[in-house]
Amino acid sequence: MLDKVNEINYVRAIMSKKTRRWSTIFEQECNGIYQSSSTSHSCHTANPCDDAYIGILDLQEDVMHSVPTDLNFFQNLPLFIIVLESPHIEEFNDNGVAIGPAQGHTGNNIRKLLVQLLSPLKDCLQQKYRLMLMEAIPYQCSNNISPVDRINTNKLFKKMWQQHRGGKNFKNRIRRYRPDVILNACTGGVSSISSATSLNGLVQQILIDYHEINQNVQLYYSNHPSRKKQFQKGIFPYNSF
Repeated sequence: MLDKVNEINYVRAIMSKKTRRWSTIFEQECNGIYQSSSTSHSCHTANPCDDAYIGILDLQEDVMHSVPTDLNFFQNLPLFIIVLESPHIEEFNDNGVAIGPAQGHTGNNIRKLLVQLLSPLKDCLQQKYRLMLMEAIPYQCSNNISPVDRINTNKLFKKMWQQHRGGKNFKNRIRRYRPDVILNACTGGVSSISSATSLNGLVQQILIDYHEINQNVQLYYSNHPSRKKQFQKGIFPYNSF
């Protein structure tokens, strides 16, 4: 009887955090990878973390403003997108429902350092942009484990990317937004930006493909913003077309 009660409570807990966009495919793949590993964790959440605007990037005044109430003005600004690979613990509440991309140290470092890091590139950029954050795979590939289990996180990311149309979904989102500038800040390190196996390399290939149909887009890359010292190493233009 006790086992049955526990089972009912478990199902109730899972159902309480499901949104209408809960991904059964992600849940199955996450369980398959993490339950078969030494960590033996079930899928924490299969709710997505959606793309989101976080403000105005003002390179004229070297500041970042919040999203204004005048949305007509805001929507007419060119678009600057920062791409991260997938959300982590800070991006979800205790019920496994997404708060938004780049919470915690990642978001703080973007807000504090982005303008400074873009300063050497000002001559190539416009004065103001809408700033959007995107998760390439919008599901929690790290499965709420801290520190990140990098082997299983990467394995789950690649499985969703390559076998479950994650890369195509990302490509479609980029095409829909039609950004003017894209910063690839996914995990992998700047030395791996052209790799066929790193997470940032997989994302970069989609961005290169997008550049072929929109050659006005400016592509940049950096280290992941979660670590201040790594992010401070710089933002670099990608010119290998």
